[in-house]
Amino acid sequence: MYTDKKVNLNKALSVMSVLFFMWGLITVLNIALTDQLSTVFRLTPFQALFIHVAFYSTYFIAGYPSGKVIDKIGFRKGLLAGALLAAAGCFLFYPAAGFRSFPLFIMALVVVATGFTLLQTAANPYVLLVGERQTSASRLSLIGAFNSLGTFLAPLLAAGVFYNIAGYNPDDFGLLSPSEIDSAIVNYVQVPYLILGALWLLIGALVYFANLPSIQTANVEPNIKSDKPITNELQVKHFVLGMIAIFAYVGAEVAIGQFIYRQDPGFSQHYWGLAMIGRFIGAAALIKLSPRKLVMVNTLGAILMLVVYLIFNGGEHTILFLVLIGLFNSILWPCVFMLSIDGLGKFTEEGSSYLIMMILGGAVIPLLFMNIVTIPSIGAGFAILLVCYAYIFYFGLKGSRYEKRTNLY
Repeated sequence: MYTDKKVNLNKALSVMSVLFFMWGLITVLNIALTDQLSTVFRLTPFQALFIHVAFYSTYFIAGYPSGKVIDKIGFRKGLLAGALLAAAGCFLFYPAAGFRSFPLFIMALVVVATGFTLLQTAANPYVLLVGERQTSASRLSLIGAFNSLGTFLAPLLAAGVFYNIAGYNPDDFGLLSPSEIDSAIVNYVQVPYLILGALWLLIGALVYFANLPSIQTANVEPNIKSDKPITNELQVKHFVLGMIAIFAYVGAEVAIGQFIYRQDPGFSQHYWGLAMIGRFIGAAALIKLSPRKLVMVNTLGAILMLVVYLIFNGGEHTILFLVLIGLFNSILWPCVFMLSIDGLGKFTEEGSSYLIMMILGGAVIPLLFMNIVTIPSIGAGFAILLVCYAYIFYFGLKGSRYEKRTNLY
């Protein structure tokens, strides 16, 4: 623990919960809202998939600069900057949709994703470092559950509350001309993003006035035993292996989520809902159980569900086996993230930025998967996901282990 205000732990975690909730909410809302805009922009399915590629690729591009920024200005200011960028990106969606400008739309998406990159680069290690090391993965799982709550509620907001606010009713489209339908969709997209932009401004104010505990890592030497001085995080084997594990995890999770959504949008909500439930359960389990053991158990569970789905593919309700993977995915992020940056000391901020860059997996793996997984080659597509989970299992079993200089933290 590197914080100087332990008494403010509950306040800090409350603020982090709000941040995690919001970027979970918007990440899934992007899928629903941008799918609507695909009609207005007359996008092909491949072009529509590029929207998600642009969003997740931004994490890779902005990840390392975000780590440098946070290393210079600190966690609190980094969180504030991320919230303000997210707000600016949300407001940009209004003219992008109004002008029917696809380039401006992509720009708005990239600005939002850049804000999220700053937020994730700062928030994840902050949650891990703000309390005791022994319960760090449990804290990140608990806070991550609010992220899953956002992803769970997003479809309900998209098809419920925002429908009413924007006066949007697809049932009336049969009475409208194509141009009137486009106008209705544009209005439906503009209104939610204006609301979300205003909420991000309020969250920025919350971060500014919350007086969060400060965390100092600049003088903390890495706790990794090494024959040579460690001058950067890429010299640390378990960290580099953790980067690959994050890439595999995010890619597999997003690919399965997109596949379920395309098969039956109704089941998509259950997929993200199980991830939320699993993270609350995981927060309690991680107080007593080893993160490594939970990584191995949960990846084996995900592999089993994939295999059963392939065996019974085409049968009634077999998609439920994929939906159950949401439960097994739930605690992989907090466990893998914690195991990856454990012991980095003064390299924690930059290490976090590299891990956030690996969210690129959410662009690369679904792109490969969705272009391979056809009826004749469904096994080949799912083989990609099996490899992802097998690697994460290896990371939990062996790849995350390292020799410590001291067992005292």
